[in-house]
Amino acid sequence: MGQQNADNKYFNSIFKINFKGDLQNEKNITLFNGNSIEYLAKFDNFYFDWIYIDPARRDNDKRFIKLESCSPDILKHMDLLTHKSKNILLKLAPAFDINEIVKKIPNVYKIIAVVIFFFINYEAIDYFMLLYFLLL
Repeated sequence: MGQQNADNKYFNSIFKINFKGDLQNEKNITLFNGNSIEYLAKFDNFYFDWIYIDPARRDNDKRFIKLESCSPDILKHMDLLTHKSKNILLKLAPAFDINEIVKKIPNVYKIIAVVIFFFINYEAIDYFMLLYFLLL
């Protein structure tokens, strides 16, 4: 966890440098470096139009292909996430099984997989999945 915290601080500092361009005058952008689940819990229900999640999918060079293995555990926090927004953009790797995700995440009524392949040594790295929730 120590390395992940150091990485987060590093990427946060890079973002702050990039942020000083066109986005610095935007009033609805807040930078936060910390536990996103605890931070998210502070907001009213349906406060956000969208929640973007890019979970850690590796640990010491071991790759994960199940949501519950990622950090944060998306399945564990799905109730909180779907109470804060009805739209989630989830960044995953191509090895994730969309059918398994549909079975494990409740109330999904539409999934749009946006495939943007980033190739490194002929290996597809990421894709984005838009999850829309039917709120009951």
